[in-house]
Amino acid sequence: MKNILLTLLIIISSIFAQNYEIDNVRAIGQIPSTYFSDIWGYTAPDGHEFALAGKSNGTSIIDISTNPHNPVEVGFIPGETSTWRDLKVHGHYCYVTNETGGGIDIISLEDPFNPYKVGSYTSSTPTAHNLFIADGYAYIVGSGGAGGGTNAWQGIIILELSDPENPTEVSRWEEAYIHDVYVKNDTAYACGIYIGSLFIIDVSDK
Repeated sequence: MKNILLTLLIIISSIFAQNYEIDNVRAIGQIPSTYFSDIWGYTAPDGHEFALAGKSNGTSIIDISTNPHNPVEVGFIPGETSTWRDLKVHGHYCYVTNETGGGIDIISLEDPFNPYKVGSYTSSTPTAHNLFIADGYAYIVGSGGAGGGTNAWQGIIILELSDPENPTEVSRWEEAYIHDVYVKNDTAYACGIYIGSLFIIDVSDK
């Protein structure tokens, strides 16, 4: 994981810093793109590492192990055009949100050099800003509401991932709009950006 984070830092610095060197951090490679909104890491069972990057028009899978100085996009999954795309992994699956429509994309990384979309989760919400995955559950925030009567852009939707290609909603927490969330053990730390509050939520009973 340490190697992934270091490599991701190198890629992020290449995207934003380009040819600049700041505090001894310098770009050693670059992926051409007009827009990246988020990045995450995936390590295959054989130890090969990949960066998963959200673009405005889909999800990019990038080989960062073969040559860290020359990262190569090995797969691209088109998606709804969106200014924001957040992504996380569970097993060999990547889950991707967007703020336009079509639900949460589910991408198989079983063969990360040949990724493919297995489907989209639309039952609870057509859109979402962000998500976090921990202990077999996905916490969806900034959701577009709709399914199940959730107010638009409200709260947290919790999905159970025992069947990774067919998530199931198990509960919701809807006191405020949540912009981002982090979950550790049985506690969720949720950012209520518009009211300036950090909510600390007991999620021991999903």
